[in-house]
Amino acid sequence: FSRRSCSIKRQDWLHKLKACMVGVTSKRHFRTFQRTKLLVEIRSTNKLEQKVLEDTSKRPILEGIIQKSIEALKSIADVSVSLQSLMQRLAVRRMSLMKRMALLPKRRSALGPAIQETTSLSSFIRSNRFALPSHLT
Repeated sequence: FSRRSCSIKRQDWLHKLKACMVGVTSKRHFRTFQRTKLLVEIRSTNKLEQKVLEDTSKRPILEGIIQKSIEALKSIADVSVSLQSLMQRLAVRRMSLMKRMALLPKRRSALGPAIQETTSLSSFIRSNRFALPSHLT
């Protein structure tokens, strides 16, 4: 009996293969094809339904993450705005300092002789011996 069932199965398989190649399907093949197609659709629908349930259970967590990321982006925007205002304030401060420096005299020699402007300390001491105390000369 087993040999006969194997031969029937083999013939059935060959018949289905030939029918598919020709494009003509038997009613039995059509029914099994429709059944498998429906089973595949049911499985995919069940998977989608399960995924939707998982996603809806994760939804509050995802909303919390989204809200935190929005708040973080707002704080980053606030920081960038404060940095821009700080840079503007620094630019204004720099300009005011440069204006004040422009008003100062260019050389210190206009204010009088200074030690830094002489070539050496010894020449300064020689030229101003009379002004220095005796223990320094």
